[in-house]
Amino acid sequence: TAELGLSSSTTVEAMQGFRGGLNDGVWFLTDPAQGLELVLKLVRGHRIHPSIPTEAENLARIQQEHPQVTSDSSIAFPLKIVNLFGPGGMRAQDVIVMRKAPGARLAELLAK
Repeated sequence: TAELGLSSSTTVEAMQGFRGGLNDGVWFLTDPAQGLELVLKLVRGHRIHPSIPTEAENLARIQQEHPQVTSDSSIAFPLKIVNLFGPGGMRAQDVIVMRKAPGARLAELLAK
């Protein structure tokens, strides 16, 4: 949490239910001291095929092509992407950090 500038009162809660088909984990961070809610999403950090970019690579491309996307409060575009490396220095996974968007998740609405 210190890496993200969050206070020591920050709580972490694992997302329950469907987390998306390609996510390895999703967590909600709440920092009451700053009134901030974040979502951390753990995804694959390597390509499944040389011609298919990772989610982090796609997000970096979007940010490069449309720099204004990071300041658009109407979407939950990532604030930060943290690369995680495994043995031998191989990039294993990425943690995508974004603001928690208001409203209900589409998967929950469809399940009703």
